[in-house]
Amino acid sequence: MKPSLSVELALGAQTAYAELRDQLVAAGIADLPRLPGAFHRQVKRGRTYVYYGFRDIDGTGRMAYVGPDDARVAELVARRRAGDDDLTDERVRAQARAAEALGCAATLTKHFRVINRLGQYGFYRAGGMLIGTHAFLAMGNMLGVRWTGGDRTQDVDFARAGRNISVALGADIKLSVHDAITSLEMGLLPITEFSGKTGAQYRNPKDPELRLDFITPQVRGGGPVIVPELGLALECLKFMEFSLEQPALGVVL
Repeated sequence: MKPSLSVELALGAQTAYAELRDQLVAAGIADLPRLPGAFHRQVKRGRTYVYYGFRDIDGTGRMAYVGPDDARVAELVARRRAGDDDLTDERVRAQARAAEALGCAATLTKHFRVINRLGQYGFYRAGGMLIGTHAFLAMGNMLGVRWTGGDRTQDVDFARAGRNISVALGADIKLSVHDAITSLEMGLLPITEFSGKTGAQYRNPKDPELRLDFITPQVRGGGPVIVPELGLALECLKFMEFSLEQPALGVVL
């Protein structure tokens, strides 16, 4: 008999994870700009998405992507409209500690710092996503299982669709991935640069096992793909498009 690749998490761990995920999604909606605005629904390619429209301090109209128009997003939007935004960082941290104590898998602190900082800078709202080992680890918690295999990599992998960005995302999202990474002061440096843009891989010379890779599907000409709105170059990888289909929203502990 082949050994099982996973074991089921206790019901308490699964419940703690589900509550943590809901808290973080709600907190994300609560963090939407306090400037006057309203929620809107838009239909794109047969699917309905929820956005928050507002005017920035410079008077420019902007649309912040909230999520697909499903029951969970509708509930969170209702709570936002009702002013129920009492979701402190401490509550989230306490819930995360509970989930980990009950059996959910956590990632290394130095890896989590990078993943979290990119989120703070808006990388995931701009179409970026976590892939590789850390995404697989988070997927286990989401599915209510713990993987029994002990293989772990020291690199942290991120991907983006490059020029083929999702129609659900706002077109005016701009950020600097390089600024997000250097703000951590972890000694991570871009290995290469293309046309003055930040390279597709970061390493720390004093910690060779810590590596960040930014990947996109293969394009004609072999790449790399320059993404000006991220200030980043993406390394091309064959068949990467299959990993970018139907992404899931999960939590990294």
